[in-house]
Amino acid sequence: MIKGLTLGGETKIKVQILCKVMFTDLPDSELNLLLALIKYSTNNSLFITLAVNKQIQAEFGLNDSLVSTALYRLSKKGIIAKSGKTISVHPAFSGIGELSKLVISFV
Repeated sequence: MIKGLTLGGETKIKVQILCKVMFTDLPDSELNLLLALIKYSTNNSLFITLAVNKQIQAEFGLNDSLVSTALYRLSKKGIIAKSGKTISVHPAFSGIGELSKLVISFV
């Protein structure tokens, strides 16, 4: 059976749905950090400099400890991969801002 779900509106809603279907429900701090990583990434990859870190914290209302904890938890859940200061977001989130339809297939 195939069901289609038309998505509109904010990227946040799309990310929440995708996380719930593929991974797990995320607390607000992890969701906000994931949204920031998606927003600032290029080809789902982002090099975290001090300036980028401060910008993410200011824009999404996070502090150093929340960022560190959220990065660790997102990594453990398989949503991101972290290698030093380079973060790769799961390919499922590639182009999610332009996503207009989500198709779920039950086999």
